[in-house]
Amino acid sequence: MSCFRPVDVENTNKTNTTHISLFQSSTQTISDNEFPTKPAFIADAIGWEGNRAHSVWRWLDEHTVVFHEKNFEDCKPYYASDFVFVKSTGEVITDEAVGAFHSQYALFDSFFHEPVYSTIVATDDGHRLMGSARLFVNLLTPNRLEGGVEEEGKKHVDMHGRKWDYVGQAVFFDAVTDPASPHGRQFTQMQAYMDPLHILASAVERSVIPAEVVLAG
Repeated sequence: MSCFRPVDVENTNKTNTTHISLFQSSTQTISDNEFPTKPAFIADAIGWEGNRAHSVWRWLDEHTVVFHEKNFEDCKPYYASDFVFVKSTGEVITDEAVGAFHSQYALFDSFFHEPVYSTIVATDDGHRLMGSARLFVNLLTPNRLEGGVEEEGKKHVDMHGRKWDYVGQAVFFDAVTDPASPHGRQFTQMQAYMDPLHILASAVERSVIPAEVVLAG
């Protein structure tokens, strides 16, 4: 077992002196070349354009274009038959998981995923994407259901300058390579991390959803 001990590093300039606590290994038990590695692609470009260099991102972008239009039926070929959805509460859904995932967007009049950072790691049967994206949403309201759009009160702005009701963090996913599928890959798992409480509270306030439904869920 490696033993770690704190080391004080002094950084001195003309105006101040800063002490930084670091950790230094007193023994080296594993060489950097002694454990297996997998190819990885790290993307820290905000938005879709800077990430399309990787084929997984191009595939994800293709799916997202359809998803943003709420064409959920057309999205189904992107999901594996054993797809798993993990809600932000930690609940794991295996039965009708695709429908359960899509239902998370039922309260939104419109929405937009804005990628911020991701790491794509090659696996034996596909890829795992771990990262974060901003999810901008507009809630349904009686006015919007009648065709009107309310701009007042929107204070969250996406990369294209559009205003939204709310913004939060989106999902992580795993995908497998499947040459037999229409798009060459399929999602095997989605995991949501966005806290929905402030959105649900606003939906109740706007009479989009009854409070009893929120309390029962």
